[in-house]
Amino acid sequence: MNGQRLNILMVEENLSFVRLMKRALSQAHAGDVAVVDVATSTEAEELLSQRHFDALVLDLGSAGEAEDPLADFNRLHRLFPYLPIVVLASTDDYELSLQAMRSGAQDYLVKDKVTGQLLVRSLRYAIERQHMLDTMRRLAMLDEHTGLYNKSGFVTLVQQQVQLSRRTERQFVLLLIDIENYAEITEVFGAAASDLVIAQMAELLRRTFRSSDIIAHLDKSEFGVLAIDVEAENLENLLARLQKNVLSWNLQNVEGANLTLCFGATQFNGNKRYNVEDLIAQARQNKTITHLNP
Repeated sequence: MNGQRLNILMVEENLSFVRLMKRALSQAHAGDVAVVDVATSTEAEELLSQRHFDALVLDLGSAGEAEDPLADFNRLHRLFPYLPIVVLASTDDYELSLQAMRSGAQDYLVKDKVTGQLLVRSLRYAIERQHMLDTMRRLAMLDEHTGLYNKSGFVTLVQQQVQLSRRTERQFVLLLIDIENYAEITEVFGAAASDLVIAQMAELLRRTFRSSDIIAHLDKSEFGVLAIDVEAENLENLLARLQKNVLSWNLQNVEGANLTLCFGATQFNGNKRYNVEDLIAQARQNKTITHLNP
C-alpha cells in the first residue's frame, strides 16, 4: 500500500483534531492521502452510498455520555460490512475496545495517543485485513460451477441492498430467470450438455447486465439478478437485451437444444417492508415463460 493513494473518510466533529490528523497523515504516508471529513455518521452514510473510500475513521465520542457508544459503528458496519473501520475513542476503555473489535472494528485507538505514523499503520493493516476477509467471504459466497454468487451470497447482498434502499430510497429490481426446459435438455442431451448450458447462461447474464448488478446461480436451473437503480421501463430494456442474447445463442446452437426461459421480477423502491425471502417469493409468483426459438 506504500506509494498508493489512500482515500479516507473521517467522522469527527472536532475540526482542530481533523486538521491535525490530516496534516499528520499527509506527512506520514508515502503516497497521496485524501481525507474527507464529516461531523456525523448520517453524513458519512450518505457519502459512503455515493463513492468509494478505502477506510473509515469513526470517532465514538465520549463513551460515558452515550447510552450506546457503538450505535453509530454498528449501523455503519451493518450497512457497509466490507469497509474497514478504525474507531477513535476519548478514553482507553478496555471493555469498549474489546466490544468494538468483536463487533467488527479493525482497530481501536485513543485520540490523545494517536500520531500520524500510528494512524497510517493502523489504516494499512485494517485495509489489508479487510481484503483478506473479503476474499474469504467471496469464496464462500461463490458458485464453483459458474463463478457467480451462490444463493447464500445473493441473499446476503440483497439484504444489504434492502437496508440501504430503505435509507436512501434507491430503487432496484430483483429478477429471477429459470431455464424452463433444463430437465428436458438433461434427459435428451445428457448431464454434460446441461452443465454447459448453465455455464453459457451465466456468461449470457454477465454480458447482459452491468458490473454493478448482482448476478447469482441460485439452484440447478435458476438464476437471480439484482439490478440496482433500475425503473420499470429500464427493466424492459434489460429483458429485451437478454432475450436478444439468448436468441442469438439459440441460432448458433444448431445441434443442441434451444433455451426456453422463465422470467419473474419485483421492484423495490425503499418504502416497502419486504424482507429478502418475500421479494424472491414475489418474483417467483410473477414468472412467465418466454420461448426464444429461431
